[in-house]
Amino acid sequence: MSAWPDPAGCRAVLVGTTTYTDQVMWPALPAVRANVTDLAEVLTGPRSWGLRRDHCAQLIDPAGSDHVLDLIHDAATEAADTVLIYYSGHGEKTENDLLLPIATTRPDRLRIGGVRFSVIREIIRERRAPRAVVVLDCCYSGMAHGMGGPALRGLIDTTSAYVLTSSARDTLSLAPPGERHTAFTGELLKILQDGIPAGPADLSIGDVTRALRYRLLDRRLPLPEYSQAGAADELPLVRNRPEPARTRSRPRPAPAPPPGIRLAGAARRTGRAVGISFGATNSVITVVHGGETTVVPSSEGSPATPSVVAFGKNGQIMVGETAKRQAVVNAERTVRSVVLEMGTGWSVRIEGSTYSAPQIGALVLGKLKQDAEAYLGEQVTDAVLTVPAYYDDAQRQAVTEAGTLAGLDVLRLVNEPTAAVLAYGLDEDEGRSILVFDLGGRTYDVSVLHVGEGYVEVLATHGDTRLGGEDWDQRIVDELVRRFREAHGVDLTGDRTAVQRLREAAERVKVELTGAREAHIDLPYLATVRQAPRHLDTTLTRQEFQSLTADLLVRLRGPFRGALQDSGLKVSDLAHVVLAGGASLMPAVTALVAEMSGGKAPLTRLGPAEAASIGAARQASVLKADLTPVTLGLRGKGGVLRRVIERDSPVPVERTVTFTTTADDQSSLRVEVYEGEQETAALNAVLGTYMVGGIPAARRGEPRIEVTFGVDAGLTFTVTAREAASGVFLPVTRHPA
Repeated sequence: MSAWPDPAGCRAVLVGTTTYTDQVMWPALPAVRANVTDLAEVLTGPRSWGLRRDHCAQLIDPAGSDHVLDLIHDAATEAADTVLIYYSGHGEKTENDLLLPIATTRPDRLRIGGVRFSVIREIIRERRAPRAVVVLDCCYSGMAHGMGGPALRGLIDTTSAYVLTSSARDTLSLAPPGERHTAFTGELLKILQDGIPAGPADLSIGDVTRALRYRLLDRRLPLPEYSQAGAADELPLVRNRPEPARTRSRPRPAPAPPPGIRLAGAARRTGRAVGISFGATNSVITVVHGGETTVVPSSEGSPATPSVVAFGKNGQIMVGETAKRQAVVNAERTVRSVVLEMGTGWSVRIEGSTYSAPQIGALVLGKLKQDAEAYLGEQVTDAVLTVPAYYDDAQRQAVTEAGTLAGLDVLRLVNEPTAAVLAYGLDEDEGRSILVFDLGGRTYDVSVLHVGEGYVEVLATHGDTRLGGEDWDQRIVDELVRRFREAHGVDLTGDRTAVQRLREAAERVKVELTGAREAHIDLPYLATVRQAPRHLDTTLTRQEFQSLTADLLVRLRGPFRGALQDSGLKVSDLAHVVLAGGASLMPAVTALVAEMSGGKAPLTRLGPAEAASIGAARQASVLKADLTPVTLGLRGKGGVLRRVIERDSPVPVERTVTFTTTADDQSSLRVEVYEGEQETAALNAVLGTYMVGGIPAARRGEPRIEVTFGVDAGLTFTVTAREAASGVFLPVTRHPA
């Protein structure tokens, strides 16, 4: 193995960018900071390089690329042994280069605000240190950029340098629920801190990489890319923890742990978690109970609630079906399809009050929440909401705000095509490509997705925001207006009440023609001509309907082809085709999808109108399943709260912290545990004070006492301890707070 790195000659630059504002990325932001600070703790610890703290530059949210490059340049020129560059944050490939973000980076400005990796590569090549290690955590995988491993390594390889980069997908780049770090760096830190059972005394970069791949594989997460340009994999990274000495004597039984403590706020999130498809025309809410999904009907008994809000002249606010029924006659005071206005400066002013898009959206979501609580007989507190795949950060933030205003804790936003895939359980089909055809009431989208090792990635999305099922409805309305005019010589388009009745009839006819060859329309007293009532009594056949809408069907072809072309796939590469959106059930549409997908029968078993909400509900059930209600931590340096078990961690959960002694022959230590979300430990409540006894006599700083903090499925907190070298459990007693 290569010589152990000389601390005096090593330099490290650890960079984390926490201000990237993409809604999909936001849960990772605290993790990026933890990645940097905790990696610095490892590098400066005696078990790894023992790096001097002034040799380890930590940079959170760099203000500009020059600052980053200057630090890296200084480290590379000053290092006489090894230089380590660690970068955690979003990334993008463009012009045969990788771009790393800085604090001012926004999704639309990454290309001009990022740090080019080619510049970093040139700096590293000019270093005087014989060895370099480059770790890129988050969106730096070849697959994320449509590249294979060799092509990626061609971009990041540096002579005589080790390069380790995470294969980023949402599941890997984000901080998993309840975890402090991103999945990639989190597992890396566990290996550096805990070692490898039965591993060598000194763990090399090769040992760590192999262990990292196995750990991520066990968690069904994407595997890291690893390359070595002109270097062996024997560079030591950390001194492995030795296995406890084995003796012939029977191991001492673990002492009885102190009684567990029920966490404060354990009932905070006793409400049900739901999945909501927040649509432009209709919204659907679904719940998972006992492993089965149930679409919750509205108070009117319908599986879908119209996304319509109306303001009556008496101050009454109507939402859903009642608002829809008067949408035409009260058009000036009715808001429809507010989802299309999310993230814009849109607002509506009614009787002196101004309503933003999130506020109108909150009224729709609040109606869904209220109906679900009445149906389930219990409180609904949490939700996963679906959004179009093309939504930008501002639009996602607006939807989250709408959910919060409605009294919901928005656990996550899920892309609509991804939710449809989750509904059918297709996310478990690794290495498959799936096309989701989503024809809703107001919009049309085609998305191509790839399902890999525990992730679902949207490869391409095409669509038409001005095409949806309502366009088919309007063709029926136009035809009925024409027939009435021919029969009675009256144009109904100026009669709001008549148009409202025609629109309702058109929706019913469209649905009937999905399963029948013809539909009968009977609308008595539709108008009055010369003081005599006039009625509409006619029949529309499916063939007539398809003839009226033939041009709309043609418009569906372009986005279908565009999504496939942008994804780089052929029809034959598709494993499944999924229909989403209620309008996709029209026979002519279903036939078109089957034709364009090479004869594949699209999946419709779950009902396209409900598929997205079902997928969201399944995601909600996973995220909600028994989460810790409060953060648990210890007093850290400077009195700050050192978080051990984060709030909303899935239970059961255990975290181990290693302590040592501060005096020679110290036989016990005191551990005070706090619960709360304040950054300063003293501002949180003391959950319990624990005394760990039986520590073997030794010089101060030598014993290693592993204290394990756990929360079980009943949200009860427990503490156990053992001496690391021998594995012997130590008695723990709880003292009054």
